Amino acid sequence: MRPARSPAELGLTAYDRRKLERALRQSRDARHFRRLLAIKLIAEGKAPGEAAHLAALSRPAVYFWLERYLTERTASALVDAPRS
Repeated sequence: MRPARSPAELGLTAYDRRKLERALRQSRDARHFRRLLAIKLIAEGKAPGEAAHLAALSRPAVYFWLERYLTERTASALVDAPRS
């Protein structure tokens, strides 16, 4: 098994961690909170599988939301799209 990549290798910084912590405190939606939590855990050095377990998400979902966060660099990137 390949070791998990470090937050720096993924492009996550201390600024990202602080931004995610602020967003966690302000989040009022459970889905958004779990996604923020998973990305924050990865930014702290946890493996994506462990972050998925702790945030009650699937591993593929964590990878999806991590990619989305890294593309946009905002907590709002982890919010659900509007539904009909």
